[in-house]
Amino acid sequence: AGDFLPFHLNDPLLSAGDISRRSYDVGAGIWFYKLITDNKSTVHNYCYQFGISLPQFPRNEQGNRYLDPQGDATILPKRHIHVSAVGQKFLDESSLLELSSWIRFALNAPTVLDCNVSYRWRSGFWFGGGYSTSKILHFEVGHTVMISKNGNSALRIGYGFDSTLGDFQSLFSTGHELNISYMLD
Repeated sequence: AGDFLPFHLNDPLLSAGDISRRSYDVGAGIWFYKLITDNKSTVHNYCYQFGISLPQFPRNEQGNRYLDPQGDATILPKRHIHVSAVGQKFLDESSLLELSSWIRFALNAPTVLDCNVSYRWRSGFWFGGGYSTSKILHFEVGHTVMISKNGNSALRIGYGFDSTLGDFQSLFSTGHELNISYMLD
């Protein structure tokens, strides 16, 4: 048995060529929140949230293909669980500061902690950033659109950009994501 190589010797990433691959990632989860108010103004309101999700559901069977010395090998992504917590503080009548974190658990893999901060306006726009223990910087921007007349349902659309700082920077340098979420009350 030869040594496993995480790449093929003729891989375009090792030469002047370029290679891209697109795949899907659909997730499912549940989110709970509690708004604490003094009924006088939104300046004193806080919101606490907790969630759990299962990304890559259904499982992406496409996987990542690598060649070892004996032939072709496919590495499928591992199922993992995210546990999330968020705290929001309304700064004034038109904006809030949000601190969030999530922990990712996967069998036989390191636990990853991600911490973020974002600033949100009542108009619906937001921007933010964060850092992960997997050595990734994250930046995001987006907009929230209220759908129901009573303001209890919302559609959030955002764009995120990730930049890898660790040892795999040359292989996995950046990531882009489009996120769409719907909130029911």
